[in-house]
Amino acid sequence: MRRAGAILLGASLVALFVWAVPFHAASSVARFPTGASTTTTTSETAASLIRKFASLNQVEKLVAASVKIQRLNAHTSDELSRIYWDDVDTVDGIPITCRSATRGCVFGDAGSDVAVVLFGDSHARMWLPAIAPVATADHLKLVVIGRTGCSLAIHRISQMFGGCASVIASDIKVIDAIRPAAIIMSDRTSYTGMTHAQWQAGLTETIDGLRPSGAKVAMIGDIQVFDPGMVSDLLECLAVHTTAVQDCAVSNPNRAAPGQEQAEERATSLAHDLYINPTPWLCTRQTCSPVIGDNIVYWDAAHVSVRYAAYLSGVMGSALSKFLGAAILDKRT
Repeated sequence: MRRAGAILLGASLVALFVWAVPFHAASSVARFPTGASTTTTTSETAASLIRKFASLNQVEKLVAASVKIQRLNAHTSDELSRIYWDDVDTVDGIPITCRSATRGCVFGDAGSDVAVVLFGDSHARMWLPAIAPVATADHLKLVVIGRTGCSLAIHRISQMFGGCASVIASDIKVIDAIRPAAIIMSDRTSYTGMTHAQWQAGLTETIDGLRPSGAKVAMIGDIQVFDPGMVSDLLECLAVHTTAVQDCAVSNPNRAAPGQEQAEERATSLAHDLYINPTPWLCTRQTCSPVIGDNIVYWDAAHVSVRYAAYLSGVMGSALSKFLGAAILDKRT
């Protein structure tokens, strides 16, 4: 696991309940904000900086146009040389295993008496730059729980992930002790060797295990990954195809690396919990381009970059607003 000196998340603060401050319209270049490289800790700053981040309409327009991008320009060529380090574990110095008391695993308003848990593997952590600003703005303690490489559906596929069953069981006990208002879950699902039914049953067991905590539960669905079979290494592919970017794109869904999104959505729906589908923020109905707007979106073949996740803080906040609002109300009454 790569580690670098902790650099605070590149994200602006996003108001949780009222999205009253209009976003700036996307420019013709559609360049993501380049000045968002430090974390701020006040709701006042949230209101002043929200304009720098995209509305859903802006994101959808950029995604629709992304499939026409064929050439790395000066900005994306420069970004390609450093995007490999733009993952949240490196940027924020997060340890491989996060527990409630582990240094580097608490974000948002650390002094708040209302906690929200982000639970899962690296595919949960990659959304931290989109979620942490929401927690900070609404004075919520955001606790990262989980271990890199440990799926949340472990109960039915434990033979594939040695040691993870005990990790997830222990994590559930930790979460119960935290008594969070809400639990936001996510994990990588593009593994072979299990059925949809197995994955759904495994995730259902994990969700059921979280019920004693009293928290409301939400699931962020998995993304389409640029895995072997279509692209052996995304960044290497872009380096070779600087004038043919779409040669590095994958189909949506990526049949070469199928995921368990339907199983997770089904498990979440049956449990009457919130399911958030992030794929429209990354892909058209047919294609996932590695470049959106004026930026490379992924730091490797399977993870969204810190910069792009932070750029999505507005749309993530909108997707979570009613869910978190209800959870906070329950906790504070």
